[in-house]
Amino acid sequence: MDARIRSQSHDGKPRFHYSTQITLRATIPDAPFLETSPVPSLATAIPGAQLYQDGTLFHGVSFQGVEQVLDINESGLVMRCILPRSDDHYQGQFPIQAFNYFMADIGLQSVGIWSRHFYKMGSLPLRAGKGQHYRHGVFGQSFFVTMKVRSHSETNVTASIILHDDDGRIYIMIDDLEVTMSLRLNDLFLKNQLLEAHQ
Repeated sequence: MDARIRSQSHDGKPRFHYSTQITLRATIPDAPFLETSPVPSLATAIPGAQLYQDGTLFHGVSFQGVEQVLDINESGLVMRCILPRSDDHYQGQFPIQAFNYFMADIGLQSVGIWSRHFYKMGSLPLRAGKGQHYRHGVFGQSFFVTMKVRSHSETNVTASIILHDDDGRIYIMIDDLEVTMSLRLNDLFLKNQLLEAHQ
């Protein structure tokens, strides 16, 4: 099915945000495993907390799930995450059911971390080519994100992302995720974190 997310502007005109094609299955296939070793050495670990404080990431407390960046290089990164607890009341009119969007968003943050590390610029997602969902995460549990850079330029990064457990069993795969980078986002992200800290 085709799906589109839109809102209405102050003057009553539709504002379109995202569109996608969704394939629903009667049964979900068994989750595959990573082909490579899922968890690298902790020797180069970067604490996730500092990324939410220094303006690398702008996310509020419900999406602050990066615990550590375990490895980062020009080809990608691996990070250990934990899904912050969030009750149904806080989740609003769309509480988590089969798909945990908090978990997916934490996975997307990997490209933002890589972009800031190598290009010194903040980034925001533009599109994702394809995604596959095999199983959902549980609030409070830990998981890992393995991100591979496919291409990059002075303004854009394209990557693939795999969310998995410590054995390499996959939760979610996202292919052809593209982000746009800008120096102007650095100040905006930092200001947002300062606002969060004072609320």
